[in-house]
Amino acid sequence: MNAKSNEMLLFVVPVAAVVEVATGLWLLIAPRLFVSFLLGETVGQTGVIAARICGLALLSLGLACWPERGMPIGQRDLAPIRALLTYNALLTTYLLYLRILGGYRGALLVPAIILHILLTILLIKYAVNSLLLFARLSV
Repeated sequence: MNAKSNEMLLFVVPVAAVVEVATGLWLLIAPRLFVSFLLGETVGQTGVIAARICGLALLSLGLACWPERGMPIGQRDLAPIRALLTYNALLTTYLLYLRILGGYRGALLVPAIILHILLTILLIKYAVNSLLLFARLSV
């Protein structure tokens, strides 16, 4: 992997963390609007409560995965990458299910699917690159 690819991969975790923080904040502030844009459906008060709980979880995930500046890649823990990769892969699967089998057609559903597919792919590349670099440094 060349230096340009390594530099691009260094942005994957911060971008994924920002996406989760922003989504979490949106769910906390305007859950009905979020659900309307994502699924094209309205949500009752119970759904608002559940959406806000999910918003707190996404906000926490994003902040927990926020990278520390100045730490060399070989010393970074892979836990944030595992967390973001698991979340994005599972969310992509669920959003595809909602679109294909659930019949949901919200304006942001397909863009959300595309975004999370891209983040999943980039996080896989980042994890593989980190493991390869760590293996080389350990020898």
